[in-house]
Amino acid sequence: MWLYSHITRESRDAQFRFERIYTPLYDDLQRVIQDLDRGFIGSLQKWQEINDTHLKVFVAQEVGHAVEDLVRELKTYHEVWNEAYSAAEKILIDATMHLTDRVGSRNPGPEIVTEVKSSGYQFLFDPNTTTLDPNRMTNIVNRIGQAGYQDARRLADEMVKKMKETLVLNGKVVARLREIEALMPKVEAVRELVHQRLIRPLS
Repeated sequence: MWLYSHITRESRDAQFRFERIYTPLYDDLQRVIQDLDRGFIGSLQKWQEINDTHLKVFVAQEVGHAVEDLVRELKTYHEVWNEAYSAAEKILIDATMHLTDRVGSRNPGPEIVTEVKSSGYQFLFDPNTTTLDPNRMTNIVNRIGQAGYQDARRLADEMVKKMKETLVLNGKVVARLREIEALMPKVEAVRELVHQRLIRPLS
């Protein structure tokens, strides 16, 4: 009877940790990997919720230490990301500063910068992403044409090409890439650690 009670209690404990701790944490890490891969800033929101409640006492010490180390790494990455984004934004502004209002409409520069930024972070940060979303590109061409420029398509293509060439050479943008190359394996390692706890929550 005692043995049955003990096994039942352990089973409930394992199920509790599986559902309330390790599954949400694993999903959180999956989301962070996806966010980082798309150029976003990653953050462990579920871990913050676990860490701020009584659930923390049920987290394996090894997992807790690994996640806390990762939280610090993500904070450092956030700072590098902010610097890279500011540098990228300045590059976009510089690339459009020469545009003027030729037909009495508003200057197209700020709207073009907005279009480029709205296309996603991969154009800003991924050296292999060299083109914009076609719809965004069409909007840029139209805005340049509305400002009175002839051959708006050629001008837009040249402008976007110059933006990308400058982005891939910028020190702060490159620093973000180096940081993410070092960070991603660490996130993967913590995810694998949590995955092992999903298999054996009480080990």
